[in-house]
Amino acid sequence: MRNLIALSIMLLACRVLPLNAARFVPVLTNYTSLDYDGGLQNWSITQDKGGMMFFGNNAGMLSFDGYNWQMIPLPGNGVARSVLADGHRVYVGSYQEFGYFERDSFGQYQFTSLWKRLKGFKPHDDEIWNILKGRDEHIYFQSFCSWFEYDGQHVSAHYTPRQLPLYFFQIDGDIYVQLIDGPFCLLRNGRYVPLMARSELGYDDVVATIPLGQGVALLCTEYHGLYRFDGKHAIPFATAIDSRLRKEQVNRATITRDGHTIVVGTIMGGVYGIDRQGQPVWHYDRDNMLQNNTVLGLYTDVDDNVWAALDTGLALIHRGSPYTLLTGPMGMVYDVLNTAEGMYIATNQNTLLYKDGLFGSVAGTQGQNWHISRFGNQIIVGNNHGTRVVSSDQSHAMPGSGKASSTAIRRYNVSEDNDYLVEASYFKLRVYRNIDGRWVFNNNIQGFSAPVRQLEIDNHGVLWGSNMNKGCYRIELTADLRRVARLRYYPALGKDHASQIHVMKIRGEVVLSNGQQLFIADDKHGPQPFTSLSRLVGGSIISATTVDNSRFWLTTPKGYVLIAYENGQYRQKLNVPARFFGMECGDNLNNVRVFNNVAFFCLNGGVGRMDMAATMPARQARPALIISSAYFTDTGNKRHNMPINGDRPDAKGDMTIRLSYPNYNNAPLRFLFHLKGAGLDMETNSSRPEIHYSSLRYGSYELECSVRDANDNVLSTLRYAFRYPRPLFLSYPMLLVYLILLLTGVYLLIRWRANKLLRRHMLRAEAERIRQELALSEKQRIIDGQQKQQLEQLLQDKGREIATMAMDTVAGRESRHDDAYWKLFRENFDLIHKQFFRHLREQYPSLTPNDLKFCAYLRLNLSTKDIAQVTGMSVRGVEGARYRLRKKFNLAEGADLAAFLIDFK
Repeated sequence: MRNLIALSIMLLACRVLPLNAARFVPVLTNYTSLDYDGGLQNWSITQDKGGMMFFGNNAGMLSFDGYNWQMIPLPGNGVARSVLADGHRVYVGSYQEFGYFERDSFGQYQFTSLWKRLKGFKPHDDEIWNILKGRDEHIYFQSFCSWFEYDGQHVSAHYTPRQLPLYFFQIDGDIYVQLIDGPFCLLRNGRYVPLMARSELGYDDVVATIPLGQGVALLCTEYHGLYRFDGKHAIPFATAIDSRLRKEQVNRATITRDGHTIVVGTIMGGVYGIDRQGQPVWHYDRDNMLQNNTVLGLYTDVDDNVWAALDTGLALIHRGSPYTLLTGPMGMVYDVLNTAEGMYIATNQNTLLYKDGLFGSVAGTQGQNWHISRFGNQIIVGNNHGTRVVSSDQSHAMPGSGKASSTAIRRYNVSEDNDYLVEASYFKLRVYRNIDGRWVFNNNIQGFSAPVRQLEIDNHGVLWGSNMNKGCYRIELTADLRRVARLRYYPALGKDHASQIHVMKIRGEVVLSNGQQLFIADDKHGPQPFTSLSRLVGGSIISATTVDNSRFWLTTPKGYVLIAYENGQYRQKLNVPARFFGMECGDNLNNVRVFNNVAFFCLNGGVGRMDMAATMPARQARPALIISSAYFTDTGNKRHNMPINGDRPDAKGDMTIRLSYPNYNNAPLRFLFHLKGAGLDMETNSSRPEIHYSSLRYGSYELECSVRDANDNVLSTLRYAFRYPRPLFLSYPMLLVYLILLLTGVYLLIRWRANKLLRRHMLRAEAERIRQELALSEKQRIIDGQQKQQLEQLLQDKGREIATMAMDTVAGRESRHDDAYWKLFRENFDLIHKQFFRHLREQYPSLTPNDLKFCAYLRLNLSTKDIAQVTGMSVRGVEGARYRLRKKFNLAEGADLAAFLIDFK
């Protein structure tokens, strides 16, 4: 009896221990509403044939390909309660609305309502909580009151007031139904066929079903656990977590595609994974990385990952990836050593021994633990308070090491008989010697005192150490390892300013990193740029860990990179960011350790693990690379969507093409974009499925896009043709118009220029003419002046001649009755006085010839006496003649007749 009781206790312990024990579990990634920019609650999950994930969210339907999220609203911005991908369609159910989304020629999802096709149906506040596809290829939409059937053409409604469906389930193509407060039924020919009464399931509701194969399914009830169902009867399926499932309220369930793990989601306890024998294999809740304990939906994708729709956000359990994670009572992990006795974990708090799912603290290792390694038969851990030798969960101080810190330790082989360890600390370098398989303190190295964080020994026995803060040291020791023979301090590498330098070993060479690039620690010429590797990984490398002759891990402040040396070149195989594990890593001392082809990653609060020999689960078919969207932005930064199919759409601005290829396990995929056209031929590599082109030349283009894995295998390829057309103002017709306008302009310019030159010539000619005219005028003026002078001289001569004639006449030297005399006198008088006689006759026609003569004498201002003498008249006669002339001229009394005639014109 005692043996039976002991056996029972042991069996009970075996069943309980896995539930409480820590273990390496699949990595979990949480997505919050800040990640996907949607509502907090997610209700359902589905995946289309291309691998795209879809989620029913409070704000609509979410899509995700591992790179980009997209929120697709429903009409009226309704809540997407249920989703089901089928072919190119994604069916969606909401409140008094259901239908499907399909991508249009622009890659945008367009909704087609099936609810609107219902005829003569009176709604009952129907909200579609479930969508299934039956054996008959029909789509079934289920609310808590009704259900609707879509055969691809028509939609029919079914409502039975006394039989209201709670849940629809699909098992091997058949539709099963849990009725509200009713039995578990089979849907056949539009009717509910009862299979089991509620009493057979503890008067509980079936909330999830899982096909197990061979006609057997697992029925999951809310509060009464799980049942195996063969189509007719149900028997309890006992698990080690039955009590928890009953208490935490089962809500959803699924099974992994390999059939090994049953996944159960609860309302209050998160997600459980159990094997087919009912034993738990993992559990996630708020105490174990899950962001929310209420599971509203579960789905297993084609990669065998498990997705959980939560009351707050989404969770992805990377069961289909080779990565797992161990969490527990640990702080920042600095080093790991995996042994047959268990796994030792050196942290900033102590050294832990993880064994059989339990953690134990190694005595004597409290405080900072920088490193842990096995040298020969001994395990040595470097502690802030001294070097410790570990055995199981105990440790003791290395003999002679004292209480000085130990930050790094490396083996120094002088010969087969002389086996040493060189240890760095905050202040000194120490040497330990192997004596009969045990390490004992040998000596301190004289001539060096500085804080060293990392230590490596090159092929010539030269020590390279990184200072805790800045720079590094090259330390050459004497043959007895007791003193420093030569010491050189490098505050910086290359042209960089003084900075922190990390020291590591890669393929047998000591390599230095300054955060910008890598350098090989050349013993003769000093650090030399390690260009080939720097070009691949940059310079922010912290440490290196050898896997084999061709592979090694590099660590950065953000994660881990696996590099392979193949055919004389370095190639990146994996890039594992620390955030993939949901944790951070050390930004100054970050390590990877490899044991039996299993890599362990040191994290803040956990240890990541990767089975490097494991392969990803094989898919039935590789997904196709597709274009999710193509668009260009104009000069106003306005987005214009472009067709993703058809004949060469036009891009009239900076162009962006976004691809979609499902990648949820952080596979190191590369996207290659090869653009040809308009004289261009260029390739672009990117870790993201997106490319942007700006300032393209005008013309037609062919873009070939491919996705490749770490081994450069092409996984999928597509081609996209488009044009970058000339704008209307640069089109060929417009160029012809511009040419005509240009020629016209040139013609007009030439004509204007010619006219301008002609006008200038004419102006010059006119100016020359005017100048010449002015010159001629001046000449004429001179001539006229000369002629005037001559005429005046002539007039003066004539005047003198007339005067002489008059004087001669007065003197009696001439005959006053001589006609020749009078003719000559009159001509000369008219010449001098400008036709005086003619003007007198015209104005005073009554004048006689004698009157004219008499007027001439008066014009010459001859006196009465002179006139009397010239005319032979008496003075009295002259006076009478003067009187008569005054009358004829009608002169006023007192007017001077001589003055009148002198002024007459």
